[in-house]
Amino acid sequence: MLQSANPFSGSATSAAAPAVPPRSQPLSLDGVSKRFGATMALQQLSLDVRAGDLVALLGPSGCGKTTTLRLIAGFEFPDTGTIRIAGREVTNLPPNRRGLGMVFQNYSLFPHLSVAENIAFGLRMAGVPKRERAAHVTRMLDLIRLPGYGERRIAQMSGGQQQRVALARAIVTNPSVLLLDEPLGALDKNLRENMQFELKSLQSKLGITSVMVTHDQEEALTMSDRVVVMNHGRILQSGTPTEVYDRPRTRFVAEFLGAANILPFALVRAEQNWLDIAIRDARGEERTDAPPTCRVAHALNRTLAAGACGEVAVRPEKLRVGDPRPDDIRFDGVVAARVFRGSQHAYRIEVPSLGQTVSVYQQAARAAALEAGHPVSVSISPDDLVVLEAEPGEGDAR
Repeated sequence: MLQSANPFSGSATSAAAPAVPPRSQPLSLDGVSKRFGATMALQQLSLDVRAGDLVALLGPSGCGKTTTLRLIAGFEFPDTGTIRIAGREVTNLPPNRRGLGMVFQNYSLFPHLSVAENIAFGLRMAGVPKRERAAHVTRMLDLIRLPGYGERRIAQMSGGQQQRVALARAIVTNPSVLLLDEPLGALDKNLRENMQFELKSLQSKLGITSVMVTHDQEEALTMSDRVVVMNHGRILQSGTPTEVYDRPRTRFVAEFLGAANILPFALVRAEQNWLDIAIRDARGEERTDAPPTCRVAHALNRTLAAGACGEVAVRPEKLRVGDPRPDDIRFDGVVAARVFRGSQHAYRIEVPSLGQTVSVYQQAARAAALEAGHPVSVSISPDDLVVLEAEPGEGDAR
């Protein structure tokens, strides 16, 4: 979680708060690096956030996402590179001169102030007259669907209501960019899921450029226009939620952003956009119960020679139990375990010819549950196989 003096003090871009939604502004980081002692937190990171987009920085603890947010906020300064907001370089400006709004994981609301006073705090620090502050607070309360709650104390508000108040305080000063640090992390599961839709809807309505840090894959996929997957201070992949989920570039991205089955292969023949591959087992031996080769599309940035080894990924929901198609890769296995997830049965299936187990998700309404020990035939369409790039070199980050 980010720790800092209050970032709203003096953060308004003018003496008057917005009467209309804030203008969308682009954000860019170019070649940004940051080291803390012997630890390299960010390594030549470049990122462009389009005006009005909500971008999620996603990754495990230590991947560099929090450092990135701190650099954008001005709580830290990069060792190399530049940061620009609306084309204006802000690399070395303090937080109160960047025109940003911020929502913290614990909201950082003032318990001794009322809801209205919390929302108006940044306006008061910017010197906005009391009468104008009151008008803008009323508009914010209507926007976050809390009309009439202005005189309540923070302790009287639920977690979801406090989250909305924190958001109102962040946007009332008309920020160029809104920064969200694990904004829903303090909420319980059901409330968090509801607030994902509410927060995204409000952000879209305002059209405000936003950067959100999260380690929650579902949150990133649900809320963002673009997902940026990070590890070891680098961006591994950036794209729409659908692009990153359906076509992961590396094993790390495939396994971090949802479940994935990873299958080794040996290259038989390479063409410009296609590879003919032979699926191997975990020991590198060719499987005996599959077609000798299958053709898969690829977008690799490297050239592979015949006989080279690699890996393909396939999501569990893409595998089918029974009902093979003519071009499918098919293998036999035995159900090792089943978990019921309401709409789905999640299976772990032992596949002797692969020397590993695979995950299969099957819609519960479409087929009866299969118990442990049940023999099954599992099939995969080659179109659902994604050829993975080799992982980049690792380094330390935080």
